[in-house]
Amino acid sequence: MKPCEHCARSKPLKRLLKPAKITLEKTVTGRSISREIIHGHKCEECGTEWAPPLQLHWFDLEIAEELASAGPITAETFHLLRAALRMKQTDLAALLDRDNVTISRYETNKLEVPIETYYILGLLIEDEREGNHFHRDRLVRIRKFGRPNEVAKKMAPVPNTTKKE
Repeated sequence: MKPCEHCARSKPLKRLLKPAKITLEKTVTGRSISREIIHGHKCEECGTEWAPPLQLHWFDLEIAEELASAGPITAETFHLLRAALRMKQTDLAALLDRDNVTISRYETNKLEVPIETYYILGLLIEDEREGNHFHRDRLVRIRKFGRPNEVAKKMAPVPNTTKKE
């Protein structure tokens, strides 16, 4: 059992958290989404609920996957998808071949999120839920070679194997 951080700060006596079923709730684009968590804890004194960090992460991924497949494509949902992936704006910008300012503009609704970009985030969310990084690794490999004119510079010249007589 863990001490309740809420009671420990407000009262001299530490209260104990007891195992309990708790409900996680989040409202996104006016839609309320909730899931029951079996392995949560609740303070008997103050009623504060606590869920393990991994359960919170899975809840965020579940919401993100639902939003990625059904939309709507908004600044709020784009931000939620990026946050569920635990990616910084700079990391996502590099992965998507965008600059940091563009990602920030998507999240602040100053620039419309392209459907292709939203779709790619959906693929990354699916991968994360399945425990792999297939699409992320593919994007990294593609970015490694760059644009067509850059590819020619990075590729080694093919040696001439024909013999002259």
